[in-house]
Amino acid sequence: MILPAKDSLPGASLLEIDARILAALRSPLTVSDLWAQIRPDPKQRSDESVTYGRFVLALDLLYLIGVVDFRDGALIRTSSTGAARPA
Repeated sequence: MILPAKDSLPGASLLEIDARILAALRSPLTVSDLWAQIRPDPKQRSDESVTYGRFVLALDLLYLIGVVDFRDGALIRTSSTGAARPA
C-alpha cells in the first residue's frame, strides 16, 4: 500500500518509508548503507513493518517519480520536485 490505512501498522505505507529514506539520503549512499540506516533494530521489535521488500518498493517509487537516481554505484537525491533526470 502506498498510502497508510487505518488498520495498517505504523510505518507500513511506502510514503512513510520514503520519508525515512529521504531523511537518511543527505549524501550519496549505496543501497546497502541506506538499508543499514533504515532497517529496524533487531533488538527492538517496535517496527517490523519495514522489510527489505518494502524498502525496495519504496526506492522504486522514489525513482519513478524522479526524486532519487542511481549513479556510480550510489543512490543520490535528484530534486524534491521530481524533475526529469538528465540522460
